[in-house]
Amino acid sequence: YIYRTTGSPFLLGLTDFLSQIPALFLGMVGGIVADRTSKKNLFITTQTLALIQALLLALFTNTDKPFIPLIIILGFFLGVINSFDMPARNALIPLMIENKEDISNAIAMVGMMVNMARIIGSSIGGFVIEHFGEYFCFILNAISFAFVILTLFFVRIREEKDNVMTGSLISSLREILGYVKQKRTILITLSLFTITNLLAMPYVISMTIFARDVLGLSAKALGIILSALGIGAIIAGFIVASLKNTSFIGRLVPIPAIITGIAYITTAISPGFTIALITSAIIGLSLTSSIILTNSFIQILVPDSLRGRIMGIYTSLFIGIAPIGSLIIGLLAEHVGIIKTLILIGSITILSGIIATLIIYRSNKE
Repeated sequence: YIYRTTGSPFLLGLTDFLSQIPALFLGMVGGIVADRTSKKNLFITTQTLALIQALLLALFTNTDKPFIPLIIILGFFLGVINSFDMPARNALIPLMIENKEDISNAIAMVGMMVNMARIIGSSIGGFVIEHFGEYFCFILNAISFAFVILTLFFVRIREEKDNVMTGSLISSLREILGYVKQKRTILITLSLFTITNLLAMPYVISMTIFARDVLGLSAKALGIILSALGIGAIIAGFIVASLKNTSFIGRLVPIPAIITGIAYITTAISPGFTIALITSAIIGLSLTSSIILTNSFIQILVPDSLRGRIMGIYTSLFIGIAPIGSLIIGLLAEHVGIIKTLILIGSITILSGIIATLIIYRSNKE
């Protein structure tokens, strides 16, 4: 809507930036709130606020006069909501699972459904916008939140015994940071996740530049390549969800980073549509595996009393750091070229994965 009404790539980018950057600063705060209150009630609250935000977007996009500043502000508001929504949502999953061994399978199923919704939703969204307008998309979005809220009232969870937390926000933050520092395996897992998220996760940005500047592809061809990314993500969900033995999940965590790095370098040194299509699917599979395995691994290790806060850190690293990564990719591509940028990203990611593998192996041995 913003790009259609203003024709400004800057305003489009600004809206996207403002909808993600709050998580970098508020994700940990959201995690602290999740540990202090009922995670289920917090999730219902954030979903209700998201519903209101969607209705306001529907209202402002269904007028003759464009309300661009208000829509940008609502984008920022959604970023704030997500900063509290994601820690509550992720920390709530283990409370719905009786056996701890099933946590990774449940998280994988959720991740698979999210990626399927992203692919199917994009297709439906395009059709709805073309035939009914943007405002109707936001109406449907609001209805989807209403269904989630209604469902949550019927969801049964384990009793939250550890959410009576005292102390200041700073002391709560210091406690979780101290815990992460003490647990070397969690620290290296989150460090690897940060590097992967910062450099490899903005793949759409990298491939958009690569497809135009190197391959000279049309928007339609780029869309096909990015669809392969989504298909790979869905396959990753099925693979991780099918894991029967979750005791070795920690050893699997670094592998997606190494695979991602190899795929990035392959894309750069063998430029072509077919190679890009294949590596896109591989990157979709490996990046999604990284997200699911990291989430699962730290959720298995962390006690319930710290679950909201660890998911707050995860949210900050997952959503909040993405805009910075996109900025880095753009700057590197502009100054050294996209091919060297892809090789650099791949090399750093592979090296990080190898180092993480060695540290986790040594920690398990000790």
